[in-house]
This record gives sequence, C-alpha cells and structure tokens, in this order.
Amino acid sequence: MTDAVKPLVGVIMGSKSDWPTMQHAVDMLELFGVPHEVKVVSAHRTPDLMFDYAATAEERGLQVIIAGAGACGMIAAIKAASQNKKVLLIEKLPHLGAKLKATGG
Repeated sequence: MTDAVKPLVGVIMGSKSDWPTMQHAVDMLELFGVPHEVKVVSAHRTPDLMFDYAATAEERGLQVIIAGAGACGMIAAIKAASQNKKVLLIEKLPHLGAKLKATGG
C-alpha cells in the first residue's frame, strides 16, 4: 500500500502472532487491488490506540475494518468507537481454528 492512495480497508490484529491468519485477508486485498493498511492494535495492551483507530477510521477514508485477535475483546472496542463502520472479526481460538463474524454499519 503506497502513501499516495488512501486505504479503504483497515486490517488490524491484536499482536504480531495473529499475522499468519490475517495475512490471508491482506493477500486477497492485494490480489484485487484494494487499498488497505495493516496495523497491530491491541484492545488489551493499548486501548487508547484502539479507540482512536476506530474513532478516526471514517475521516481517514476507511470503509471496512477487518479485525483479528485471539480470544477477542477487540470487536466491542471497535464498535463502541466506530458506530457506522462495517467490521469483520476473525477470531482465532486455538481449539476452534479461525471463524468469521461480521457486523453491519
């Protein structure tokens, strides 16, 4: 993703260890040429950063947030700060594998 194009999709994860799962979403965005950004934003370790990320998503041009984490408190934080955004949550629980949840904005 270059700085010249504003991202339409934000891909965030709770820690770097979530990258092997989230990389698949990023690969698809790149395959289809969708401008995106990727960040590590922890709802537990950096809650202020999480709320700021979600609260400023619309003014930065994001249309969708794809969020991934382990046993995830991230979705509540994003929805609380970003009431009108579409959020896809990839919740990776070791005993269940990855599952997808979606909320409408």
